[in-house]
Amino acid sequence: MDCPAETADALRSLLSDQDPPDMVVPPVLANVRHECGEGRQRALPLRERYEYSEDREWAILWREGTCRRCGMTMRSEGRIVRVSERPPLTGRVAR
Repeated sequence: MDCPAETADALRSLLSDQDPPDMVVPPVLANVRHECGEGRQRALPLRERYEYSEDREWAILWREGTCRRCGMTMRSEGRIVRVSERPPLTGRVAR
């Protein structure tokens, strides 16, 4: 069963209401390298974010991170999942 359209739109609006990221990254990456001033490259860890719909049956998950040195923000596109099939990551894996 697919997510109802109004629920999917509400979940996607959570991401679109935020400030746009400086870079959109693939959702499968846990770390991203970027140029961070003076020609130096830094690895930026991306944390998984997980937001529930109102009925808590569906959720949107994405990864995001911000460089502490230059302030560059990176975020993946959101993916809508059924909560029973893909619960949020917890513990050390979620970091």
